[in-house]
Amino acid sequence: MVRNIESEMESARALSKGTMVVWVILDTEEDVAAANAWMKGKQKVKTLVPMTGLEAEKRQEKRKKEIVKHYGIKLG
Repeated sequence: MVRNIESEMESARALSKGTMVVWVILDTEEDVAAANAWMKGKQKVKTLVPMTGLEAEKRQEKRKKEIVKHYGIKLG
């Protein structure tokens, strides 16, 4: 199945309305590169963050660790 990166990015831009950060999860690095190319020169796309699922998981884990450290939560 071929993904239409342009329509997905347009949908994400409409959803964010240029005010909230939206992670756009894509399958491959090539899709991410295409999304970044699409974003060049467009308005109200600064809040869109195209990434792969693996990158999203890494960012989520990093953020969880920051929260645990900040609030002094002891795990385990």
